[in-house]
Amino acid sequence: MGGKGTKEEVIKYFAGTENQRYFDMLYSGKVKVSFKPQKVEKIPEVFKESIKLLLEKSDERGIMNEIIEELGMEENLGKKPSELSGGELQRVAIAATLIKDADLYVFDEPSSYLDIKQRLNTARVIRKYTKEKMALVVEHDLILLDYLTDFVHVVFGTPAVYGIVSQPMSNKEGINSYIGGFLTMENMKFRNEPLKFVKKTAQKEQIKEKIFEWENMEKKLGDFKLKINSSEIMISEMVGCIGPNAIGKTTFAKIMAGELKPDKGNLRKKIKIAYKPQYVKSNEQKVNKVLKRKMINQLNLNRVSNEKLDGLSGGELQKVSIGITLSQEADIYIFDEPSAHLDVEEKINAARVIKNFLKENEKAAIVIDHDLMLLDFLSDRVLVFDGVPGKKGFTKGPMDVGKAMNEFLETLGITFRRDDQTHRPRTNKEGSVKDKEQKKKGNYYI
Repeated sequence: MGGKGTKEEVIKYFAGTENQRYFDMLYSGKVKVSFKPQKVEKIPEVFKESIKLLLEKSDERGIMNEIIEELGMEENLGKKPSELSGGELQRVAIAATLIKDADLYVFDEPSSYLDIKQRLNTARVIRKYTKEKMALVVEHDLILLDYLTDFVHVVFGTPAVYGIVSQPMSNKEGINSYIGGFLTMENMKFRNEPLKFVKKTAQKEQIKEKIFEWENMEKKLGDFKLKINSSEIMISEMVGCIGPNAIGKTTFAKIMAGELKPDKGNLRKKIKIAYKPQYVKSNEQKVNKVLKRKMINQLNLNRVSNEKLDGLSGGELQKVSIGITLSQEADIYIFDEPSAHLDVEEKINAARVIKNFLKENEKAAIVIDHDLMLLDFLSDRVLVFDGVPGKKGFTKGPMDVGKAMNEFLETLGITFRRDDQTHRPRTNKEGSVKDKEQKKKGNYYI
Protein backbone atom coordinates (compact mmCIF):
# COMPACT_ATOMS: atom_id res chain seq x y z
CA MET A 1 0.00 0.00 0.00
CA GLY A 2 1.63 3.25 -1.15
CA GLY A 3 1.01 6.90 -0.38
CA LYS A 4 0.23 8.11 3.10
CA GLY A 5 -2.36 5.46 3.87
CA THR A 6 -5.47 7.58 3.29
CA LYS A 7 -8.91 6.19 4.11
CA GLU A 8 -9.55 5.50 0.43
CA GLU A 9 -6.24 3.64 0.02
CA VAL A 10 -6.88 1.49 3.07
CA ILE A 11 -10.36 0.50 1.88
CA LYS A 12 -9.07 -0.20 -1.64
CA TYR A 13 -6.21 -2.32 -0.28
CA PHE A 14 -8.64 -4.53 1.66
CA ALA A 15 -11.29 -4.63 -1.09
CA GLY A 16 -13.24 -7.88 -1.12
CA THR A 17 -12.21 -8.94 2.39
CA GLU A 18 -13.89 -8.80 5.79
CA ASN A 19 -11.43 -6.03 6.68
CA GLN A 20 -12.97 -3.79 4.01
CA ARG A 21 -16.32 -3.95 5.80
CA TYR A 22 -14.66 -3.16 9.13
CA PHE A 23 -12.77 -0.12 7.82
CA ASP A 24 -15.91 1.13 6.06
CA MET A 25 -17.65 1.07 9.45
CA LEU A 26 -14.65 2.54 11.29
CA TYR A 27 -14.24 5.51 8.94
CA SER A 28 -17.98 6.21 8.95
CA GLY A 29 -17.95 6.45 12.75
CA LYS A 30 -19.97 3.28 13.32
CA VAL A 31 -17.28 1.53 15.38
CA LYS A 32 -16.70 2.80 18.93
CA VAL A 33 -13.20 2.05 20.23
CA SER A 34 -11.97 1.82 23.84
CA PHE A 35 -8.17 2.05 23.99
CA LYS A 36 -5.71 1.17 26.78
CA PRO A 37 -2.46 3.05 26.12
CA GLN A 38 1.00 1.52 26.44
CA LYS A 39 2.51 3.99 28.91
CA VAL A 40 0.28 3.69 31.97
CA GLU A 41 2.90 5.54 34.03
CA LYS A 42 1.66 8.72 32.31
CA ILE A 43 -1.82 8.43 33.91
CA PRO A 44 -0.91 10.55 36.98
CA GLU A 45 -0.02 13.43 34.65
CA VAL A 46 -3.56 13.48 33.24
CA PHE A 47 -5.83 12.40 36.12
CA LYS A 48 -5.56 13.96 39.57
CA GLU A 49 -8.78 12.69 41.21
CA SER A 50 -9.28 9.43 43.10
CA ILE A 51 -9.30 6.08 41.31
CA LYS A 52 -12.94 5.55 42.30
CA LEU A 53 -14.01 8.83 40.70
CA LEU A 54 -11.91 8.12 37.61
CA LEU A 55 -13.61 4.75 37.11
CA GLU A 56 -17.09 6.02 37.91
CA LYS A 57 -16.76 8.55 35.07
CA SER A 58 -15.86 5.75 32.64
CA ASP A 59 -18.44 3.14 33.73
CA GLU A 60 -20.75 2.99 30.72
CA ARG A 61 -21.48 -0.75 31.06
CA GLY A 62 -22.39 -0.81 34.76
CA ILE A 63 -19.77 -3.47 35.52
CA MET A 64 -17.28 -1.36 37.48
CA ASN A 65 -17.73 -3.14 40.81
CA GLU A 66 -17.35 -6.61 39.31
CA ILE A 67 -14.13 -5.70 37.50
CA ILE A 68 -12.70 -3.91 40.55
CA GLU A 69 -13.23 -7.09 42.58
CA GLU A 70 -11.88 -9.45 39.89
CA LEU A 71 -8.74 -7.35 39.37
CA GLY A 72 -8.17 -6.97 43.13
CA MET A 73 -8.32 -3.17 43.15
CA GLU A 74 -10.51 -2.54 46.23
CA GLU A 75 -7.72 -1.15 48.44
CA ASN A 76 -6.73 1.51 45.89
CA LEU A 77 -10.10 3.15 45.19
CA GLY A 78 -9.50 6.06 47.55
CA LYS A 79 -6.00 6.75 46.27
CA LYS A 80 -4.90 9.08 43.49
CA PRO A 81 -3.00 7.76 40.43
CA SER A 82 0.19 9.45 41.70
CA GLU A 83 0.11 7.17 44.77
CA LEU A 84 0.01 3.90 42.81
CA SER A 85 2.73 1.52 41.59
CA GLY A 86 3.17 0.61 37.93
CA GLY A 87 1.24 -2.64 38.36
CA GLU A 88 -1.62 -0.89 40.13
CA LEU A 89 -1.79 1.75 37.38
CA GLN A 90 -1.87 -1.01 34.76
CA ARG A 91 -4.91 -2.60 36.36
CA VAL A 92 -6.63 0.79 36.63
CA ALA A 93 -6.05 1.37 32.91
CA ILE A 94 -7.38 -2.09 32.01
CA ALA A 95 -10.46 -1.59 34.20
CA ALA A 96 -11.15 1.86 32.71
CA THR A 97 -10.91 0.39 29.22
CA LEU A 98 -13.23 -2.54 29.92
CA ILE A 99 -16.02 -0.59 31.62
CA LYS A 100 -16.55 1.66 28.60
CA ASP A 101 -19.27 0.63 26.15
CA ALA A 102 -17.44 -0.05 22.90
CA ASP A 103 -17.42 -2.32 19.87
CA LEU A 104 -13.64 -2.75 19.79
CA TYR A 105 -11.34 -2.93 22.83
CA VAL A 106 -7.63 -2.31 22.21
CA PHE A 107 -4.99 -3.22 24.81
CA ASP A 108 -1.41 -2.08 24.20
CA GLU A 109 0.93 -4.19 26.36
CA PRO A 110 -1.44 -5.11 29.21
CA SER A 111 1.21 -7.24 30.99
CA SER A 112 3.70 -4.46 31.81
CA TYR A 113 4.49 -4.13 35.54
CA LEU A 114 2.31 -7.16 36.41
CA ASP A 115 3.60 -10.33 38.06
CA ILE A 116 2.77 -13.77 36.64
CA LYS A 117 -0.34 -14.28 38.74
CA GLN A 118 -1.66 -10.82 37.89
CA ARG A 119 -0.93 -11.32 34.18
CA LEU A 120 -2.89 -14.54 33.96
CA ASN A 121 -5.77 -13.20 36.05
CA THR A 122 -5.87 -10.02 33.96
CA ALA A 123 -5.95 -12.12 30.80
CA ARG A 124 -8.93 -14.06 32.16
CA VAL A 125 -10.77 -10.82 33.00
CA ILE A 126 -10.09 -9.26 29.57
CA ARG A 127 -11.28 -12.39 27.80
CA LYS A 128 -14.41 -12.62 29.96
CA TYR A 129 -15.55 -9.02 29.45
CA THR A 130 -14.78 -8.84 25.72
CA LYS A 131 -16.41 -12.18 24.92
CA GLU A 132 -19.27 -10.70 22.88
CA LYS A 133 -17.12 -7.86 21.51
CA MET A 134 -14.03 -7.38 19.31
CA ALA A 135 -10.64 -7.12 20.99
CA LEU A 136 -7.12 -6.34 19.75
CA VAL A 137 -4.07 -7.02 21.95
CA VAL A 138 -0.49 -5.87 21.36
CA GLU A 139 1.70 -7.94 23.67
CA HIS A 140 5.27 -9.24 24.14
CA ASP A 141 4.37 -12.03 26.59
CA LEU A 142 3.62 -14.93 24.23
CA ILE A 143 1.92 -17.04 26.91
CA LEU A 144 -0.47 -14.20 27.69
CA LEU A 145 -1.03 -13.57 23.97
CA ASP A 146 -1.75 -17.26 23.40
CA TYR A 147 -4.26 -17.32 26.26
CA LEU A 148 -6.04 -14.15 25.18
CA THR A 149 -6.35 -14.43 21.42
CA ASP A 150 -8.10 -16.43 18.72
CA PHE A 151 -6.10 -15.02 15.79
CA VAL A 152 -2.61 -13.52 15.54
CA HIS A 153 -0.79 -11.14 13.19
CA VAL A 154 3.01 -11.45 13.22
CA VAL A 155 4.73 -8.07 12.93
CA PHE A 156 8.36 -8.12 11.79
CA GLY A 157 10.97 -5.98 10.02
CA THR A 158 13.79 -3.67 11.08
CA PRO A 159 13.16 -1.48 14.17
CA ALA A 160 12.88 2.24 13.37
CA VAL A 161 13.19 1.45 9.63
CA TYR A 162 10.17 -0.57 8.46
CA GLY A 163 7.56 -3.04 9.68
CA ILE A 164 5.48 -5.72 7.96
CA VAL A 165 2.20 -7.15 9.26
CA SER A 166 1.41 -10.74 8.26
CA GLN A 167 -1.96 -12.12 7.26
CA PRO A 168 -4.09 -13.28 10.24
CA MET A 169 -3.45 -16.81 11.47
CA SER A 170 -4.83 -18.96 14.28
CA ASN A 171 -3.08 -18.08 17.54
CA LYS A 172 -1.25 -21.42 17.53
CA GLU A 173 -0.08 -21.06 13.92
CA GLY A 174 0.85 -17.39 14.36
CA ILE A 175 2.92 -17.82 17.52
CA ASN A 176 4.58 -20.99 16.19
CA SER A 177 5.45 -19.14 12.97
CA TYR A 178 6.98 -16.36 15.01
CA ILE A 179 9.02 -18.82 17.09
CA GLY A 180 10.12 -20.62 13.92
CA GLY A 181 11.01 -17.38 12.16
CA PHE A 182 9.18 -18.38 8.99
CA LEU A 183 5.77 -17.42 7.54
CA THR A 184 4.41 -20.23 5.39
CA MET A 185 1.63 -18.16 3.80
CA GLU A 186 4.04 -15.41 2.70
CA ASN A 187 6.93 -17.88 2.13
CA MET A 188 9.14 -15.50 4.07
CA LYS A 189 11.96 -16.14 6.53
CA PHE A 190 12.56 -13.33 9.02
CA ARG A 191 14.90 -14.96 11.56
CA ASN A 192 17.96 -17.13 10.92
CA GLU A 193 17.25 -19.64 13.69
CA PRO A 194 14.08 -20.83 15.43
CA LEU A 195 13.64 -20.55 19.19
CA LYS A 196 13.86 -24.09 20.57
CA PHE A 197 12.10 -25.26 23.72
CA VAL A 198 12.95 -28.48 25.52
CA LYS A 199 10.57 -30.41 27.74
CA LYS A 200 12.03 -30.10 31.26
CA THR A 201 9.80 -32.22 33.46
CA ALA A 202 12.40 -34.97 33.94
CA GLN A 203 15.43 -34.70 36.21
CA LYS A 204 18.37 -33.52 34.14
CA GLU A 205 21.84 -34.96 34.62
CA GLN A 206 23.28 -33.33 37.72
CA ILE A 207 26.11 -30.87 37.13
CA LYS A 208 28.74 -32.07 39.57
CA GLU A 209 30.78 -28.99 40.49
CA LYS A 210 29.25 -26.35 42.77
CA ILE A 211 30.17 -22.75 42.16
CA PHE A 212 28.41 -21.38 45.24
CA GLU A 213 26.19 -22.38 48.17
CA TRP A 214 24.28 -20.59 50.91
CA GLU A 215 22.85 -21.58 54.29
CA ASN A 216 19.42 -20.89 55.79
CA MET A 217 18.91 -17.14 56.03
CA GLU A 218 16.27 -14.68 57.21
CA LYS A 219 15.69 -11.00 56.51
CA LYS A 220 13.06 -8.63 57.89
CA LEU A 221 12.22 -5.36 56.11
CA GLY A 222 9.52 -3.41 57.94
CA ASP A 223 6.53 -5.73 58.31
CA PHE A 224 7.85 -8.17 55.69
CA LYS A 225 9.91 -11.25 56.58
CA LEU A 226 11.76 -13.50 54.12
CA LYS A 227 13.08 -17.00 54.88
CA ILE A 228 15.65 -18.45 52.44
CA ASN A 229 16.34 -22.18 52.56
CA SER A 230 19.91 -23.45 52.16
CA SER A 231 20.92 -24.51 48.66
CA GLU A 232 23.56 -24.20 45.96
CA ILE A 233 24.17 -23.26 42.34
CA MET A 234 26.35 -25.17 39.86
CA ILE A 235 28.86 -24.10 37.20
CA SER A 236 27.17 -23.04 33.92
CA GLU A 237 23.75 -23.29 35.57
CA MET A 238 20.90 -20.83 35.13
CA VAL A 239 18.52 -20.66 38.12
CA GLY A 240 15.20 -18.94 37.47
CA CYS A 241 13.17 -17.31 40.26
CA ILE A 242 9.38 -17.43 40.13
CA GLY A 243 6.69 -15.92 42.37
CA PRO A 244 4.30 -12.97 42.76
CA ASN A 245 5.27 -9.36 43.39
CA ALA A 246 6.23 -8.34 46.96
CA ILE A 247 7.21 -11.91 47.92
CA GLY A 248 10.97 -11.33 48.41
CA LYS A 249 12.62 -12.09 45.06
CA THR A 250 14.45 -8.75 44.82
CA THR A 251 15.37 -8.93 48.51
CA PHE A 252 16.91 -12.35 47.84
CA ALA A 253 18.87 -10.94 44.89
CA LYS A 254 20.19 -8.05 46.97
CA ILE A 255 21.30 -10.42 49.75
CA MET A 256 23.10 -12.61 47.21
CA ALA A 257 24.72 -9.52 45.68
CA GLY A 258 25.85 -8.25 49.08
CA GLU A 259 23.66 -5.12 49.01
CA LEU A 260 21.65 -6.39 52.00
CA LYS A 261 22.94 -8.34 55.00
CA PRO A 262 20.72 -11.15 56.32
CA ASP A 263 19.52 -10.95 59.93
CA LYS A 264 20.20 -14.66 60.38
CA GLY A 265 22.54 -16.94 58.46
CA ASN A 266 25.28 -16.14 55.98
CA LEU A 267 26.59 -16.82 52.52
CA ARG A 268 29.11 -19.64 52.94
CA LYS A 269 31.93 -18.05 51.01
CA LYS A 270 32.82 -14.81 49.31
CA ILE A 271 32.57 -14.80 45.53
CA LYS A 272 32.30 -12.12 42.87
CA ILE A 273 28.73 -11.16 41.95
CA ALA A 274 27.60 -9.02 39.00
CA TYR A 275 24.11 -7.66 39.65
CA LYS A 276 21.62 -6.07 37.26
CA PRO A 277 18.99 -4.39 39.47
CA GLN A 278 15.27 -4.31 38.77
CA TYR A 279 15.21 -0.59 38.01
CA VAL A 280 17.83 0.49 35.49
CA LYS A 281 19.47 3.91 35.88
CA SER A 282 20.84 6.04 33.07
CA ASN A 283 23.54 8.70 32.81
CA GLU A 284 25.26 10.85 30.18
CA GLN A 285 27.79 8.23 29.11
CA LYS A 286 27.60 6.89 25.56
CA VAL A 287 26.80 3.26 24.78
CA ASN A 288 30.15 2.67 23.03
CA LYS A 289 31.96 3.93 26.14
CA VAL A 290 30.32 1.46 28.54
CA LEU A 291 30.17 -1.58 26.24
CA LYS A 292 32.72 -3.26 23.98
CA ARG A 293 31.93 -3.63 20.27
CA LYS A 294 31.34 -7.38 20.60
CA MET A 295 28.63 -6.90 23.23
CA ILE A 296 27.06 -4.04 21.24
CA ASN A 297 26.83 -6.37 18.24
CA GLN A 298 25.45 -9.30 20.23
CA LEU A 299 22.69 -7.19 21.81
CA ASN A 300 21.83 -5.41 18.54
CA LEU A 301 22.72 -1.96 19.86
CA ASN A 302 24.63 -0.73 16.81
CA ARG A 303 21.96 1.82 15.90
CA VAL A 304 22.37 3.59 19.26
CA SER A 305 26.06 2.88 19.91
CA ASN A 306 26.93 6.59 19.81
CA GLU A 307 23.92 7.70 21.87
CA LYS A 308 23.95 8.74 25.54
CA LEU A 309 22.30 6.37 28.02
CA ASP A 310 19.84 8.99 29.24
CA GLY A 311 18.51 9.36 25.67
CA LEU A 312 17.71 5.67 25.19
CA SER A 313 14.31 4.00 25.29
CA GLY A 314 13.45 1.64 28.15
CA GLY A 315 14.23 -1.44 26.04
CA GLU A 316 17.54 -0.05 24.78
CA LEU A 317 18.60 0.87 28.30
CA GLN A 318 17.64 -2.61 29.51
CA LYS A 319 19.87 -4.23 26.87
CA VAL A 320 22.75 -1.92 27.80
CA SER A 321 22.32 -2.89 31.46
CA ILE A 322 22.40 -6.60 30.56
CA GLY A 323 25.57 -5.97 28.56
CA ILE A 324 27.23 -4.03 31.38
CA THR A 325 26.44 -6.86 33.80
CA LEU A 326 27.90 -9.53 31.50
CA SER A 327 30.98 -7.35 30.92
CA GLN A 328 31.95 -7.55 34.59
CA GLU A 329 34.35 -10.17 35.94
CA ALA A 330 32.27 -12.34 38.26
CA ASP A 331 31.37 -15.91 39.25
CA ILE A 332 27.60 -15.44 39.37
CA TYR A 333 25.48 -13.02 37.35
CA ILE A 334 22.15 -11.91 38.81
CA PHE A 335 19.47 -10.40 36.55
CA ASP A 336 16.38 -8.85 38.13
CA GLU A 337 13.61 -8.63 35.47
CA PRO A 338 15.86 -8.54 32.37
CA SER A 339 12.84 -8.83 30.04
CA ALA A 340 11.21 -5.56 31.17
CA HIS A 341 10.57 -3.20 28.23
CA LEU A 342 11.93 -5.73 25.70
CA ASP A 343 9.87 -6.95 22.76
CA VAL A 344 9.70 -10.66 21.94
CA GLU A 345 12.62 -10.57 19.49
CA GLU A 346 14.80 -8.72 21.99
CA LYS A 347 13.88 -11.16 24.80
CA ILE A 348 14.84 -14.11 22.62
CA ASN A 349 18.16 -12.57 21.66
CA ALA A 350 19.03 -11.44 25.21
CA ALA A 351 18.26 -14.94 26.49
CA ARG A 352 20.60 -16.47 23.90
CA VAL A 353 23.38 -13.99 24.73
CA ILE A 354 23.15 -14.83 28.45
CA LYS A 355 23.02 -18.62 27.90
CA ASN A 356 25.97 -18.59 25.49
CA PHE A 357 28.02 -16.43 27.86
CA LEU A 358 27.49 -18.83 30.78
CA LYS A 359 28.42 -21.85 28.68
CA GLU A 360 31.53 -20.28 27.15
CA ASN A 361 32.84 -18.87 30.44
CA GLU A 362 31.67 -21.61 32.86
CA LYS A 363 29.81 -19.13 35.04
CA ALA A 364 26.35 -19.27 36.64
CA ALA A 365 23.35 -16.96 36.78
CA ILE A 366 20.19 -16.23 38.71
CA VAL A 367 17.29 -14.70 36.75
CA ILE A 368 14.18 -13.13 38.26
CA ASP A 369 11.39 -12.53 35.75
CA HIS A 370 7.62 -12.62 35.24
CA ASP A 371 7.70 -14.00 31.70
CA LEU A 372 7.02 -17.72 32.13
CA MET A 373 8.09 -18.59 28.60
CA LEU A 374 11.41 -16.81 29.07
CA LEU A 375 12.03 -18.62 32.37
CA ASP A 376 11.13 -21.93 30.73
CA PHE A 377 13.61 -21.23 27.93
CA LEU A 378 16.44 -19.98 30.17
CA SER A 379 16.27 -22.05 33.35
CA ASP A 380 18.05 -25.26 34.27
CA ARG A 381 16.34 -25.19 37.69
CA VAL A 382 13.84 -22.85 39.33
CA LEU A 383 13.64 -21.32 42.81
CA VAL A 384 9.99 -20.91 43.88
CA PHE A 385 8.95 -18.03 46.15
CA ASP A 386 5.77 -18.63 48.17
CA GLY A 387 3.98 -16.97 51.07
CA VAL A 388 1.78 -13.88 51.50
CA PRO A 389 2.83 -10.89 49.35
CA GLY A 390 3.90 -7.92 51.46
CA LYS A 391 3.88 -9.95 54.68
CA LYS A 392 6.01 -13.08 54.50
CA GLY A 393 7.89 -15.07 51.90
CA PHE A 394 9.91 -18.27 51.78
CA THR A 395 11.88 -20.15 49.13
CA LYS A 396 11.54 -23.70 47.85
CA GLY A 397 14.26 -25.28 45.75
CA PRO A 398 15.93 -24.71 43.37
CA MET A 399 14.21 -27.70 41.79
CA ASP A 400 13.51 -29.14 38.36
CA VAL A 401 11.75 -26.68 36.07
CA GLY A 402 8.78 -29.02 35.64
CA LYS A 403 8.29 -29.58 39.38
CA ALA A 404 8.72 -25.89 40.19
CA MET A 405 6.29 -24.73 37.53
CA ASN A 406 3.77 -27.38 38.58
CA GLU A 407 3.84 -26.24 42.22
CA PHE A 408 3.54 -22.58 41.27
CA LEU A 409 0.75 -23.01 38.69
CA GLU A 410 -1.27 -25.14 41.09
CA THR A 411 -1.50 -22.13 43.43
CA LEU A 412 -2.91 -20.13 40.49
CA GLY A 413 -5.32 -22.85 39.35
CA ILE A 414 -3.97 -22.66 35.78
CA THR A 415 -2.67 -25.55 33.66
CA PHE A 416 -0.06 -25.57 30.91
CA ARG A 417 0.61 -28.07 28.13
CA ARG A 418 3.42 -28.39 25.58
CA ASP A 419 2.82 -27.38 21.99
CA ASP A 420 3.15 -30.46 19.78
CA GLN A 421 5.32 -28.62 17.22
CA THR A 422 7.58 -26.21 19.11
CA HIS A 423 7.32 -27.69 22.66
CA ARG A 424 6.66 -24.17 23.98
CA PRO A 425 4.42 -23.95 27.07
CA ARG A 426 0.79 -23.09 26.28
CA THR A 427 -1.98 -22.11 28.69
CA ASN A 428 -5.09 -24.28 28.65
CA LYS A 429 -8.35 -22.39 28.43
CA GLU A 430 -10.02 -22.46 31.85
CA GLY A 431 -12.65 -25.20 32.03
CA SER A 432 -11.50 -26.89 28.81
CA VAL A 433 -11.31 -30.68 28.55
CA LYS A 434 -7.52 -30.55 28.75
CA ASP A 435 -7.63 -28.17 31.72
CA LYS A 436 -10.00 -30.44 33.67
CA GLU A 437 -8.05 -33.56 32.75
CA GLN A 438 -4.69 -32.15 33.91
CA LYS A 439 -6.13 -30.74 37.15
CA LYS A 440 -7.66 -34.10 37.99
CA LYS A 441 -4.24 -35.74 37.62
CA GLY A 442 -2.40 -32.89 39.38
CA ASN A 443 -0.42 -32.12 36.23
CA TYR A 444 -0.45 -28.33 35.98
CA TYR A 445 2.67 -28.21 33.81
CA ILE A 446 3.52 -30.94 31.31
